[in-house]
Amino acid sequence: MDYEPYERMPGCKVFRGGEADLLREFWLRTGGKDGKRPRLISFNGRAYDLPTLAIRSAMLGIRPSRPIEGKPWERGEHVDLMDVFNFGGQARQSYKLDYWCRRFGVESPKTDLDGSLVGRAYRDGRIQDIGEYCLRDTRATAELYRRIKPTLLETGHT
Repeated sequence: MDYEPYERMPGCKVFRGGEADLLREFWLRTGGKDGKRPRLISFNGRAYDLPTLAIRSAMLGIRPSRPIEGKPWERGEHVDLMDVFNFGGQARQSYKLDYWCRRFGVESPKTDLDGSLVGRAYRDGRIQDIGEYCLRDTRATAELYRRIKPTLLETGHT
């Protein structure tokens, strides 16, 4: 299986396969080479995405290629932007990705689908819509990271 262009989002390629294929590819891509792992950038990935991927992988007998634990203030191999914006849990409020995108002038990934509607969309067979939603989230997270990197991440305090 190879990556193929994704017609709904120019410039993007997708890897298609069953759940086990997708999980194996994720861990292969994020595991790194020669002892050096790529830095992960996420929004709430430390508390939701990575644990979910690890548990689903375990259920399918797939071993994760990297540890998923980490303290909210650690920014080495994984930068979780939710942790950045709530200062490692010190801020009283925690806001969603859409909120921060709007504050920093990043196009919001939320259109007619958001995380609360993915289950229903899946049951309705709207796989392409879910794929587009995930890619929009990924692009927005990457752009938000680029915007805050020189100010909140490279200050010597994080």
